[in-house]
Amino acid sequence: MHALASGKRVIHLSSHSFTPELDGIVRAADVGLLYDPARAGEAALCREWRACLKSREPSLRVRRNYPYTGKSDGFAAYLRDRFGADEYIGIELEINQRLLLMGRRSRQRLQTLIVRSLAAALTQGGPRAGVIPRAV
Repeated sequence: MHALASGKRVIHLSSHSFTPELDGIVRAADVGLLYDPARAGEAALCREWRACLKSREPSLRVRRNYPYTGKSDGFAAYLRDRFGADEYIGIELEINQRLLLMGRRSRQRLQTLIVRSLAAALTQGGPRAGVIPRAV
């Protein structure tokens, strides 16, 4: 909250996992990036992050706003109601539990992929390239 109070923009990332199958339906994703499509900064960051993930791991099934919608109830939605799009970007990272059960080495590889691809998404495009516009 100190960053917001001092006029800085905050990028908030929360991480969750999802079950590979729900109610007999197999979920067709490895990673989901959830955001509010009405917020240009969130949509742009997720487009760039997805591209960075896919360029590093083409076989990874990365979907936006799947297996849930990014606007559903949750902490990010609550914060969006409190802060404008030029102050707050809220992204929820969803990881298929199937990937988390593949062993320690696979989890570490996935963790590294996620962190490096997010860093690339933030630096390759960045605010100057319009990936995360200051004002929407």
